[in-house]
Amino acid sequence: MTGRRVARVVMIVFGVLAVLFGLALLAGGGALVWAQNEKTDSEGFFTTHAHHFASPANAIVSKSLDVGTDRIFGSGRYAKVRIRATSSSRKPIFVGIGRKEEVASYLAGAHYAEVRDIDLRPFSVEYRDHAGGAPVTPPAQQRFWVASAHGSGTQTVTWGVRRGTWSAVAMNADGSAPVAVDATLGAKISFLGWIAAGLLITGGVSVLGGGGLIYLGARKPAPLAAAAAGEAVAPVAAGVAPGYPVAVEGRLDEPLSRWLWIVKFLLVIPHVVVLAILWIAFVVLTVLAFFAILFTGRYPRGLFDFLVGVGRWGNRVAAYAFVLVTDEYPPFRLAP
Repeated sequence: MTGRRVARVVMIVFGVLAVLFGLALLAGGGALVWAQNEKTDSEGFFTTHAHHFASPANAIVSKSLDVGTDRIFGSGRYAKVRIRATSSSRKPIFVGIGRKEEVASYLAGAHYAEVRDIDLRPFSVEYRDHAGGAPVTPPAQQRFWVASAHGSGTQTVTWGVRRGTWSAVAMNADGSAPVAVDATLGAKISFLGWIAAGLLITGGVSVLGGGGLIYLGARKPAPLAAAAAGEAVAPVAAGVAPGYPVAVEGRLDEPLSRWLWIVKFLLVIPHVVVLAILWIAFVVLTVLAFFAILFTGRYPRGLFDFLVGVGRWGNRVAAYAFVLVTDEYPPFRLAP
């Protein structure tokens, strides 16, 4: 296979990989756009269904949230968490978020239930019980909470995520036991739209670039250009008019080796690897050819030659390794 043909195959292979990568990015960006439009509420929060949390303790404490950096969340500007809770016993409730060590200090010696694990289907909560009594003071009197709400009815706490280790707490407003609340958790990432836009733009550029590589690799050079490049132009046999009907000539390739067939399937492994990529390109270009024929009424010659070449290459490999009608090792090329 000449250097020009190698370059064309390489362009097609990388073009197909770029198209597939771009399609994956476009799918991811489209999924983010769909999720942001269809799965968020009027305030832009992704919200869970209401779930029931109950314990005979004086407080329910969430698993800790460890945020190691402000670079992503921008000290609360780019990501927010929202908790909405309603008392199941109609008592005034308290909901707050604070640093883990300060929450632990406040609840030291108090009876509280720490959430250890949550199963969503079906919903169930596993608690770790910490024995003790009632807290010394009601939770609303503490000043370490970074976000809190208390009172009757539904209480909403919205907090901008920032660096630190944090815990969320649900209690009765007077610190009494037991605690029973129905709560929903919401999350909002303000730069999600930028991520979606970046994926869509990058995916589009990748698809266009890959399509260009495929086109350049599949385009058949003009006869003069091919001759100038040192490639032989196949002559037309004397007395045979090009076109239809097609004359087919078969030749029995013999004698065949009695033992080579045992290892042929190993010898064609390099072909199988290359063909696996080429057949991906075959599928993509077949779709492109369909739309080209639909809108222009003609089959682009470059696409046609490439698809025929892939089929020709695959048939040569099959004839050598699986149909066993020849011992001539197939060349790495799309041409006849």
